[in-house]
Amino acid sequence: MVNLSSHLFLLSLSLHCCFIACLAANTKNITTDQSALLAFKSLITSDPYDVLANNWSTSSSVCNWIGVTCDERHGRVHSLILRNMSLRGTVSPNLGNLSFLVILDLKNNSFGGQLPTELYRLRRLKILHISYNEFEGGIPAALGDLSQLEYLYLGVNNFSGFIPQSIGNLHQLKELGIGRNKMSGPIPQTILNMSSLEVLHLSSNYFSGEIPSLNNMTSLRVVKFGFNNLNGRLPNDFFNQLPQLEKFALNNNQFEGSIPQSIGNCTSLIFLDLSSNFLTGEIPKGILGDLRRLNTLHLGNNQLSGNISLIFKFNSSLLQEIDLSYNNLSGNLPSCICHELPNLRIFYLHHNDISGNMSTVWNQCEELEILSLAFNSFNKGPMPDGIRNMTKLQELYLMRNNLEGEIPWLNNMTSLRVVNFAFNNLNGRLPNDFFNQLPQLRNFSLYNNQFEGSIPQSIGNCTSLIYLDLSSNFLTGMLYFLSRHIYLK
Repeated sequence: MVNLSSHLFLLSLSLHCCFIACLAANTKNITTDQSALLAFKSLITSDPYDVLANNWSTSSSVCNWIGVTCDERHGRVHSLILRNMSLRGTVSPNLGNLSFLVILDLKNNSFGGQLPTELYRLRRLKILHISYNEFEGGIPAALGDLSQLEYLYLGVNNFSGFIPQSIGNLHQLKELGIGRNKMSGPIPQTILNMSSLEVLHLSSNYFSGEIPSLNNMTSLRVVKFGFNNLNGRLPNDFFNQLPQLEKFALNNNQFEGSIPQSIGNCTSLIFLDLSSNFLTGEIPKGILGDLRRLNTLHLGNNQLSGNISLIFKFNSSLLQEIDLSYNNLSGNLPSCICHELPNLRIFYLHHNDISGNMSTVWNQCEELEILSLAFNSFNKGPMPDGIRNMTKLQELYLMRNNLEGEIPWLNNMTSLRVVNFAFNNLNGRLPNDFFNQLPQLRNFSLYNNQFEGSIPQSIGNCTSLIYLDLSSNFLTGMLYFLSRHIYLK
């Protein structure tokens, strides 16, 4: 009996000591969090709005500081969110002591230097957002230790070096943004281990080599690889297992070969940009017939070929932007463009080999804002009269299109900012009121045509005009309209 009492007493004493020790430890942890944040504050060299200077004080609880949120259960710092505060300085390694931190968001400030390696001890971290700063240096392999990360944004900084292979350990990651840095090397194959990934943004770096197959990454919605040095060919089955894909950009790289037919499987695709590569062959039928949600199609500056009349058999009435410029497309431009694409706003077809008569039904493109048909091989003929009824048109480029005759009256096109009719055989006289209702006009060129007569006095109404080129014509009269600075060629 004595032994039992002794054991109970010792057990009670042990539990009491444990409670006191735990309480002391918790108090110490809160103090540790406060010390870590004060150390962070001490390295802030500019706080223009005095956010931290006036608020982060030991006279109040850490959990009441601006940008700080505490976990009610543990009484520890749970999140540090200081975005858009114009803070400048370096990040203290003491932040690595915030062992319960789940969210660290320093977006859009001016923090510089290297990211402290101590931050990779924050094993509970789910969101790390430090985009739009001035961080530099490499991304260490220790990044892979943050196994709970779901959102990682490092974009618009000065990070350099390779993406570590350990990034494949981030199995919970949903969004990865490293765009607009100075990263180089290949995209690691281990990225395929991140099967939960929905957004992959690596644009505007110096990545090179081929793209890993993305076929097991079925959750991907957004893929942006533009403005890098990536190359190779896209295999035919590249798009086979990307059913959620909404945005895909490979623009400004060095890809060659044809566009995979499997692109037609991406029926959720809204935005596709493969411009400025070395792609060849015809535009796949899948783009034309199966991508019914497609809003933006950029295929310009490649070596694509094919008959334009076949290309414009779209099943997507949602298309608003089409760029097919600087390719080898040929054939006659069909007259059903506006009917098939009622929401078309931007249409670039310049520098191809389009022939036949220029369509006369442009007035049916009621939403069109930019139209560029320049440098093609249209038959000689007058400028389409229907153009003057495109009341939303802002930019019109018809250079070197074998146009002849007079210009239609543009007076109801009050949204026009840029007009370029250079290198044609247009002629006649410009009526005195030609410029009466073009208040937005900024750039106007009739270079190398056959106009005669005097320059209309109404050009003085174009108060936004900054560039005017009427050279290489037969114009006469005096320059009495220049009441302000205009670049006159």
